[in-house]
Amino acid sequence: MRIIGICLLALCLDLCFSQKSTAECVMKNDNTEKDRVERTTRFESFVPAIITLNNGKKVINRQANILMTNSSLVYKKGWITMQAEMHNIRSVDIEGVHYDCIDTLLAEVVDSINGIKLYRSTMIDVEAYRGNIQNQQKVDNLEIGSFVNVNTVDLSSDDDRLYPLMYVYFFQIKGKFLKAHERILYRHLNAKQKRMLQILMEDPDFSFSKLYYMKKLLYEISLHS
Repeated sequence: MRIIGICLLALCLDLCFSQKSTAECVMKNDNTEKDRVERTTRFESFVPAIITLNNGKKVINRQANILMTNSSLVYKKGWITMQAEMHNIRSVDIEGVHYDCIDTLLAEVVDSINGIKLYRSTMIDVEAYRGNIQNQQKVDNLEIGSFVNVNTVDLSSDDDRLYPLMYVYFFQIKGKFLKAHERILYRHLNAKQKRMLQILMEDPDFSFSKLYYMKKLLYEISLHS
């Protein structure tokens, strides 16, 4: 009976740790982030947007969208799609989502603790897309050129085409936007916060582009602020 009891205890402990490990794995992968998208714009069609300029003036544009190749605002001017001058824009409200303009990128709040905010900008990884095309030996110079044209943008789509995504994160600490990058954050974190960042970075799966780790870092920064 004693041997059976010990075996049952060992089995229970094994199940407990395996469940914990599985839960941890699920949390790491539960980033609410896609790997690829089928179009180059955030929304399927052009929709109304409220644009707040740096001088505080608000402008309503009835045909706007977000270009995901550089996370910028685009709008219709007749039959031409134009890219807005992002240096003049403070924020954009579109389809019920508020985007702040950070380093010319439109980014939305994905989490906030004790006044410290975590922002995310979702973009198409153009370099990875170029690489995919080259690997498939289907390079089209005109198509590639459309991604780097800052005046007019080709938004033609192909149902069979998938664009790889990348995520850029920012923290807003004491009103200042800081890109989620080791060197940048180190200049603004205290000793305890730096230590927690180092511990997180020791995880072999750590990345500044993963929501799971950025939320953990947000928690540690807020806890030791």
